[in-house]
Amino acid sequence: MSEKKIICTVCPKGCRITVILNDGIIESIEGNICARGKKYASDEATEPRRVLTTTVRAGEVMLSVRSTSALKKDRMFDYMKTINTTKVSGPVSIGDVIIKNIDGEGTDIIATKNIK
Repeated sequence: MSEKKIICTVCPKGCRITVILNDGIIESIEGNICARGKKYASDEATEPRRVLTTTVRAGEVMLSVRSTSALKKDRMFDYMKTINTTKVSGPVSIGDVIIKNIDGEGTDIIATKNIK
């Protein structure tokens, strides 16, 4: 058995949640005030994900980009290898897809800045 302590970030309350795992299976979740906190703690304990924000080379400047949804945290270095080899040429508009389906689950990397 293992215990994970998580501070929920879904809302401003910041519930301190304890998740008890037995061989990777959730046995109990305690400390959440709402159902959203319970789901957050469950996801965070078993398969944490993060929205990725970074930059891509666009000629002489750097283009800020982000993922359209949260990506698996344990694969961030793989995603960054792909992003670091990507070069973009203008014009680019906010929301343009820079890398399509980076994770094989439909998450794109999009521009968050305009470049002429």
